[in-house]
Amino acid sequence: MTVWRWLIYTNQDYSLNWFYLIETILIVALAFLQGWLGGELVFGYGVGVAPTKQGTEAAREAKKRVEKVVGEVEDDKHSH
Repeated sequence: MTVWRWLIYTNQDYSLNWFYLIETILIVALAFLQGWLGGELVFGYGVGVAPTKQGTEAAREAKKRVEKVVGEVEDDKHSH
């Protein structure tokens, strides 16, 4: 399609035809279908999404881990 559009742009004598229009509409429709299907799979069926409260870290544990990393970074700054 890109090559076709480039040919139309560079060759002023070349005109659009119905096949080009139908192909463009088909490509746009397929892009919308892909977006709808992706949304349906993710939001409707949870494909690729971790279940709630699973695979996540408790807030208290996460805070401890962050404080440990920040402490190590601060120690590295002072040792150089």
